[in-house]
Amino acid sequence: MSEIKKGTLGEFILDIKGGGTPSRDCEEYWDGEIPWASVKDLISTNPQSTQETITKLGLESSASRLIQKGIPVVATRMAVGRTVIFNTDVAINQDLKAIFPNPDLLEKDYLFHALVASEQNLSSKGTGSTVKGIRLEDLEKLPIAIPPLPEQKKIAEILSSFEYKIKKQKEITNKYKLLYKGYLEENFKILNDFKSLSLGEVANIIDPHPSHRAPKEVVDGIKFLGIGDFSEDGEIISNKTRVVSKDVLDQHKKKYQISEGLIGFCRVATVGKVINFKNFYSEEFALSPTMAVIKTTNINRSFLIHCLRSKNVESQINLLTNGSTRQSLGIQILRQIKIPNPPTDQQIKISHQLDNLLKIIYQLEKYISSLMKLKSGLSQDLLSGRKRVNV
Repeated sequence: MSEIKKGTLGEFILDIKGGGTPSRDCEEYWDGEIPWASVKDLISTNPQSTQETITKLGLESSASRLIQKGIPVVATRMAVGRTVIFNTDVAINQDLKAIFPNPDLLEKDYLFHALVASEQNLSSKGTGSTVKGIRLEDLEKLPIAIPPLPEQKKIAEILSSFEYKIKKQKEITNKYKLLYKGYLEENFKILNDFKSLSLGEVANIIDPHPSHRAPKEVVDGIKFLGIGDFSEDGEIISNKTRVVSKDVLDQHKKKYQISEGLIGFCRVATVGKVINFKNFYSEEFALSPTMAVIKTTNINRSFLIHCLRSKNVESQINLLTNGSTRQSLGIQILRQIKIPNPPTDQQIKISHQLDNLLKIIYQLEKYISSLMKLKSGLSQDLLSGRKRVNV
């Protein structure tokens, strides 16, 4: 096999081109036939469209540039390091940069995957007090390993096949999520005819951490977890190792043991996120003050979880948090949320069908997660040259 060349990105490319924004004051520049991309359009590695379009006059009257399809585009401001390839020619704004590889040295699809794998590296170089950004010099200095062109093409094909598989699995998952939401709302329209009870009447709501501030982190203590450290079905997904002093928690009674049968509810910032603690955790955790823990008393537990995820409850939360600069929901207000109370057999019937859909969704999400981990590991091996492919 030929040797791998190692160097910096700037050594293997022809040019880096930025873009711009046509004047918002001129209507003739906007809503035209040319897709115009900004950071908000980088929602996947292969966006199918842009939220805004510009006219030919808008393109010619601004610093925006039309980038041909298939050229890697990377964010150098805000979502620093995020890289995409558009499947159509697209104009870009000043927060994006198009990278043109030297075709004699570098395949554009290989470059794309190398940039995707380097997102965290690029993001770490971002500077700025409010909005992070990187300089072109930092981008050009990005380390890169370059095998021969045929091998680059093969590596890109392998990684693209993973991208395609992940994309298709996400599409299937989203269809099941829409099915779940549709069935959930269909049932809850029917349940409007039943008497509602307050959440406080059907469950005990526990504040596991009465303080509004998280306890000080220490080297030796017990794990401190927040709502984002759990998947919706109660599995710990975070690799964070935040720990707090057990003595302080004992003194102030600010700890809670997570056990099977409890429900986690986020009441600050992303208000309304629900965690189904269906596993038993022998380990004791300190929980974030952004959470509330719910223990059902006289309502089917699965039914309550679906209720808390319904638009009905979401609408109540929006009303109760309206006007607040930082969305939050106090424990006393949380107890007032109205929950439909149909007969127990109907609660179980509805829950059974919805539980089955969620089970499929969680299995699909775990499969996607496994594919992403596999792709990540493979990317590191192939793009660094640790593993070679035969051509």
